[in-house]
Amino acid sequence: MIDNKISFIPKKDISTKKDSKGSISIFLFVASVCFVVAVVFSFGVFLYKSFLERSIESSIIMLEKERENFDVNSIQKLTVLDKRLTVAEELLNKHIDLTRLFDALGKDTLKNIRFKNFSFSLTEEGADISMDGVAKSYSSVALQSDRFSENPSIINPIFSDLDVDAVGDIIFKFSASVDKGILSYANNF
Repeated sequence: MIDNKISFIPKKDISTKKDSKGSISIFLFVASVCFVVAVVFSFGVFLYKSFLERSIESSIIMLEKERENFDVNSIQKLTVLDKRLTVAEELLNKHIDLTRLFDALGKDTLKNIRFKNFSFSLTEEGADISMDGVAKSYSSVALQSDRFSENPSIINPIFSDLDVDAVGDIIFKFSASVDKGILSYANNF
């Protein structure tokens, strides 16, 4: 006869038991550590943001207090004074003083040389000068050329158009460049 006792409940235990010792996988551990680190950093960023906001607010308040302490009238007067001082400084820096140039020419000119017809023109490097001269002899002109060559403020001295006049004196033309340092008014005081 057929057994009518059919059971759908298994007779054997089909469930698998998991070992409790290795139940946390490495992936789960790494994910947990990353999550904790992200939460800590998020909290740190939030605290830093609030610190910066408080710092900015306190700086604005302090700036407003300091702004109230300023006297607007004094600031305007000081601004005008600053502009005037700047213009005065520019004028002094651009002003030309020929005193040192004439002193150098006078000191380095030999006693038996005379100059006349002084001409002066400004350049970027300083100035160009030219003069007509009269000497007693050619050797005096040569000595004068040597003397001017020794002066560092007189650059490239040239003696040209040497000739003898009706009296027997040597006439010549002199030209040279002059260093701008000797012309600067600001350097002289």
